[in-house]
Amino acid sequence: MITQLKASDTFIKVITRVKKVRAIILCEGARDTEVLKAVARRLNLVKELENVAVTDAEGIDTLTKEMLPTIIKLMVVKVISRPKPIAMVVDADDVKPEVKVRSIVDGLKSKLQSNGAEVHGKICDNVWRIVVKRGSEEIPILVAVNGVFEEPFTAFILHELEDHIVYLKLLENRLVRDSFPRGGRARELVIEEDFELLDNAERVHVEKAFKHLVCLLQILTALIQA
Repeated sequence: MITQLKASDTFIKVITRVKKVRAIILCEGARDTEVLKAVARRLNLVKELENVAVTDAEGIDTLTKEMLPTIIKLMVVKVISRPKPIAMVVDADDVKPEVKVRSIVDGLKSKLQSNGAEVHGKICDNVWRIVVKRGSEEIPILVAVNGVFEEPFTAFILHELEDHIVYLKLLENRLVRDSFPRGGRARELVIEEDFELLDNAERVHVEKAFKHLVCLLQILTALIQA
């Protein structure tokens, strides 16, 4: 069962539900949660989301400045007794993925003070591992950054979830590379119906276009089972 949370849920509700799950995935927006679950369904990875809280943070600021520090603090002071893996899905926007991850870590350091946070390295394409100390224990945090950084995607001024939908359309021959707007955004090439491709496209194409989400789910599963 997938537990759905929102940033607007009451504090008590969040604590109660987080205590019951095996891991938490914080998504920058509602569309990220929908796509993550659709990818899991298409690639038979739904089991990886069983008893995991998938959360629409309703914006990057709420995610990084409120929800993430709050959940970590609850683990640090042992309101949530056992450290649980946390995963995040965020857009790169106008920076490289590693810069986005570093900004998240720097924000956590200012919020957590003595507990701090450190980047433990890149796990796979667009996925990093961050660790926060809790005494002798560690709270693992995985960060998956949306964005495709190869030609012709370098034409875009922002990198976001829609990059991967456009990539899927290319793989499915629904789009030609010459149509990329220089100085534009991937979402200019995406319509609502394109998200249905997640259910209908070749599985190998979904896996390739969303390999960062596939990696995130696989590593999260390994952390849960460790």
